[in-house]
Amino acid sequence: MFREGENIVLTLTNEDALDGMALLEPESVDLIISDYPFNCQDGRTDYVSFVDQTAIEYERILRDGGNLLVLNNPANIFKTTNSFRSFTFRNGVALIRRGSLRPAWMLGFQHNYALLLCKGSKKDKWNGPTTNHDKNWETDVRNYQNGYRGMRGRWHPQALPLPLVNDMVELLSNEGDIVLDPFMGAGTVALACLQLNRDYIGFEINRQYWRIAKTRTEGFPLPLVLV
Repeated sequence: MFREGENIVLTLTNEDALDGMALLEPESVDLIISDYPFNCQDGRTDYVSFVDQTAIEYERILRDGGNLLVLNNPANIFKTTNSFRSFTFRNGVALIRRGSLRPAWMLGFQHNYALLLCKGSKKDKWNGPTTNHDKNWETDVRNYQNGYRGMRGRWHPQALPLPLVNDMVELLSNEGDIVLDPFMGAGTVALACLQLNRDYIGFEINRQYWRIAKTRTEGFPLPLVLV
């Protein structure tokens, strides 16, 4: 990963996240946005073990003081919270949908959840409120409507909304930082990095989704690496 002059560098790779992260140098990224798949990938059967493995890699490659945003549904957050015990908790963020799923024997499911964590205790990467009763006070609730539908049948049902991602990238990193997106999906985090002047590394095992991310990010006047 490199930065050439003032150009933003994006690397979008059609690869398993664990395989891709194994090639990254220790303490080489500033922010990780981990929007986990709801089920295991590539034939893995133990979801908790899968998340454990990713968390170990996150700690290795994240710089001290860097941030980790973990997004998942409430059930998976409950099952895997212990995977992130080595990180420092900053916030839990409720992501509220307009509508709700209505399973039997449960309350209507109308939100996903995000853990906002950092490596170590310095909490250096932070562009939000820094004093009590800050006039720019923000809450831990965000509106959330996922899914991406593009032209020619391009569709990702769980794609993150771009305004939410822009908000989180701007809050948790600085210009020129490197953002890692282990489960790239439709490339929304890559678009946010283009808009906010961050370098980007993304992995996506699903070739169809990787192609959607590639299409969405093409045409910008910058070095773009598509593997």
